Amino acid sequence: MHRVRRIGLGLLFAGHLGASERGALPSEIFDVQAMEGASMSTDVAEQADGRLLVANMRGLFRYDGSRWQLYLHPDAKGGMEHLAIDSQGRIHTSFNGDIGWWQDDASGSLTWHSEMQRLPPGCSDVAAETTAVVVDERRGGVVYAAATRIAFLPLEAAIPARCAPMSQLVKAFLADGDLLAVLGTPTRLVRLNGDFQAEPVSGSEVLDGVGISSVTTGGSGTLLLNNNGQVLRYQSGQLLLYSNALQTLARQGGTRPFFVIHSLKDGRHLVAGVLDGLHVLDAGGALV
Repeated sequence: MHRVRRIGLGLLFAGHLGASERGALPSEIFDVQAMEGASMSTDVAEQADGRLLVANMRGLFRYDGSRWQLYLHPDAKGGMEHLAIDSQGRIHTSFNGDIGWWQDDASGSLTWHSEMQRLPPGCSDVAAETTAVVVDERRGGVVYAAATRIAFLPLEAAIPARCAPMSQLVKAFLADGDLLAVLGTPTRLVRLNGDFQAEPVSGSEVLDGVGISSVTTGGSGTLLLNNNGQVLRYQSGQLLLYSNALQTLARQGGTRPFFVIHSLKDGRHLVAGVLDGLHVLDAGGALV
């Protein structure tokens, strides 16, 4: 049977979570056979109409409520790991050797649109080493982040793309409208300004190590989950401690015990741990 790795726990509880918030248990039976040989799945997203998207090393899986459908790269490229949907419904991602976006055509089938030709010279490696794809509506474009550089492609195709060097970029994500990144050696959390230059984040001294594994936005604002269980709030450029309740739990070894955080509509937060199972924090950050 196909195993959804890395986001396995997150994907599993996200599906049940959506149903529970609607007041009903999940009733659909997934066609597992349709995902045979699907290799590793690494990201999940939801379209505006509720259809579920799963990024997979083979291609893009979409679930319409009754069946899975697999969309492959037109040149049979693999290695798709990241998903980011813009306000026009375009699904931005990357393959080994290509970047671009999927969008429904007139028949309702997803069609691939490559953006490789927009990359400046010397920037093509972002398509082979992508660590994050982020739709940054404030900047008006899409960020493709790699360990050694960042490519920024404006949503308006007539505006030239930009490429900026990076220093051991590990992760990039949006928090309260700001583009944050984790850089290595020494590992630190930074804010990337308009020129994609690294700036210190105020309040970073509260971080107990820098292993940001997940970000969520809800009634408590934007929360960052550190893999050691520390939960922080990022607001107006300031990092604040939100909860260290998970750090008090007994853990049985492992270096990444806490993996996914998701804010519920009632103000609570679900946290999935690789080793420690599923936990709930109330709106004040206390364990429920």
